[in-house]
Amino acid sequence: MRDMTREIPEGPYCYSRDKYNNKVYCPHYSHRVIWGVEVNYCEYLKMGGLSVKISEEEFDKLTEAFGSEGLMYDFLPLSLLFDAVKECGKNDGDENYTGEKYTG
Repeated sequence: MRDMTREIPEGPYCYSRDKYNNKVYCPHYSHRVIWGVEVNYCEYLKMGGLSVKISEEEFDKLTEAFGSEGLMYDFLPLSLLFDAVKECGKNDGDENYTGEKYTG
């Protein structure tokens, strides 16, 4: 069985940096369209989260589609994923580590 955690970058974010300082995202970090609304999604956790940029109309559409706000948040609980902050807890390492640079 494949160890999916080996693919998760080191540090607190869902990305690392290449030698040109470009972001290289975790292969599990993605976006999904749910009932016409794009949400952030982690394939590793099989969960998603809402963007801070979601409109009131999109929020209402998802709430109605899930049947309630509570059920929507049960399926989309990852509140930091919009900013590519890891919520899986894998390979977190030092909090000040952001790919190849230390900020602390």
